[in-house]
Amino acid sequence: MKSLIIFLTVLFCGISFSQDNKSDWIELLKSNVQKESKNLIKQNLELTSDQAELFWPIYDEYDQALAEVTNERLQNISNYMLNYKDLDSAKAETLLRKAIELDQKKIDIQNKYYEKFISVLPPTVVGKFFQLDQYIELLIQLQRSEKIPLIQLNNKN
Repeated sequence: MKSLIIFLTVLFCGISFSQDNKSDWIELLKSNVQKESKNLIKQNLELTSDQAELFWPIYDEYDQALAEVTNERLQNISNYMLNYKDLDSAKAETLLRKAIELDQKKIDIQNKYYEKFISVLPPTVVGKFFQLDQYIELLIQLQRSEKIPLIQLNNKN
């Protein structure tokens, strides 16, 4: 767990200090986390060889399903970044509805794969996996929140 926190802290600090262009940091965040999340799970989940044989094929499906949602989320963030300075109400509502839709898609995927994981692994292993998954997601959200400016309100809003 300590290595997970150290890695993500270094990753996010590097992104924070090195990225001025918004699309660059989104691509960097996407690529590094997608590449490293599996390693972070491997290092911290402590699966037996029998459990690993059952877990990793399901995890790969789960990761692929979430990658699709992540790509949509990053596109939504990009759309926001292009418009946040003069965002009108209609565009703001569209972006917000899309963000909520994507949150629901992620929850639906988690529910689907919870059932798959729990059918082959003990609840403690599944619980620890989802804890690790949530820790990674929270750190990603923290990094995104730090870099995404708030909506600029003006007289027409």
